[in-house]
Amino acid sequence: MENQSKPVNQSVLMQYSRSFAQKLSDYFFIDHQVIEGEDILKFCDIKQVNLLVIKLLFEKWQEETQKLRNPYFDYSDTEVQKALNNFMNVLSQHISIRKDDFYVLVYEATKDALMLALDPHHYFITEFKKPINSRISVKRLKEVARYIQFNKFLLQAFIARVEGMGISELFPADAIATFEEVFQQQKEHVEPMDWRLKSFSDLLPLDTEELFSEEKIIATPVSNESPVNFQPDRYESSNSLGYGSPSLTDTALDAAIDERNTLNERERNRKDNTPLVEEFKNARIENLRAAIPLNQKFLFINQLFKGNSMAFNEAIDRVEMCNSYDEARSLVNNEYAVQFDWNFEDDVAGKFFDVIKRRFE
Repeated sequence: MENQSKPVNQSVLMQYSRSFAQKLSDYFFIDHQVIEGEDILKFCDIKQVNLLVIKLLFEKWQEETQKLRNPYFDYSDTEVQKALNNFMNVLSQHISIRKDDFYVLVYEATKDALMLALDPHHYFITEFKKPINSRISVKRLKEVARYIQFNKFLLQAFIARVEGMGISELFPADAIATFEEVFQQQKEHVEPMDWRLKSFSDLLPLDTEELFSEEKIIATPVSNESPVNFQPDRYESSNSLGYGSPSLTDTALDAAIDERNTLNERERNRKDNTPLVEEFKNARIENLRAAIPLNQKFLFINQLFKGNSMAFNEAIDRVEMCNSYDEARSLVNNEYAVQFDWNFEDDVAGKFFDVIKRRFE
């Protein structure tokens, strides 16, 4: 693509990422007080964003574990290690994030996901320069690879090169030099960005041309551009205290990472790219709020309720109070369809009524 040779306008990227994170967070937290572990993996249809949220969360986790170190206590003692390990493992089972804090993670993850699609070279160089990477181990690189989907082959080729050199860890400068060599050999295989960006535009319109300009990109740590100072402080290699990362179960994480099981893959195979729930059309809904996924809620609010989330919320509450599908259909037809001038030739209105019907039948 022509624009791939141009630098990314970081100001536009940051503004779009803020808007994207704000909108999706607003929609999710309409009917949630917090978001918990495995829900993060299903947060939105762009799996790369969800995975990078988890990656950022784990980096924050590693920062916090290092703060437990105190020079007055023996952290190498077996009993201390056992107690700490048990405490951290129990805590890891109780991930619970409120909206304002989660917004920051989604903002960072969105920005990183876009850079992985637009300029993977810049993304990985920036990763190597993060303060958390005083040294870069092959073990950690393999952990990071679990959370990379866009242009993942570049990181895999880099890991293979480092292992082939018989090296277990590198200083950032050496990692960057090695990656530059790998990138020059592999850059012709970088994925076309178009279909990756379409998945963002489906959720929030994205002007691709606006993303590129003559603005110079400087590959340095980006913590100061976050809405809050989120980036972790420097620390040594991960798990030095003997305990691991927050425990989204391996089964849940691996299933989310499996490309074949993602909603994105299924959607790309459809003729109509509108998010659907047809796989579950025969299942009765017990609770509308819980049953409507974020991507579909996003669609209904934007296209049927003209962006008015309060009206959508009110409609769901009133439908829940109805005694039958006919009563609910009459309510929606006579009030909300009239108020927001619904086009019943539009498939989205039909999908909304399908969801309502499943609540009663």
